[in-house]
Amino acid sequence: MIKKLGKITISSIDYSLMHDDSLDGGCATREPPVITVNTSFGSSVYNLSVLLHEIGEVIFVEDDKRYQAVRIGEGTLKYLFNFDHEYYTEFMIKFAAALLSNDFVTIKLNKKKLTNKKKIKTNKKGETAS
Repeated sequence: MIKKLGKITISSIDYSLMHDDSLDGGCATREPPVITVNTSFGSSVYNLSVLLHEIGEVIFVEDDKRYQAVRIGEGTLKYLFNFDHEYYTEFMIKFAAALLSNDFVTIKLNKKKLTNKKKIKTNKKGETAS
């Protein structure tokens, strides 16, 4: 059974989120923009990891970071990804934006826990003291 779960915005494109019992994991298409997962396949951690995997892979594809698939056996493909740390930082911003789009995820930050209570000593150049 296929049913719509909602939508998520990735790189300014609205993707429909769909559930499909027949899938062994998840998949994504660009035309039409759809991410499909089987949310009853495994544990909630596994199902979330499949969804996050598909969201991340959509971003990689949109940014031309996923390359030609390499065949490793009959019917088995492995995709290669190539990027540096600078791109990884950009990717995480896009990933966070996607998760926060359309109220897909809400985050409550505890500012007290994020604040470093200890003062870090620095020298005149702004370098931390060892």
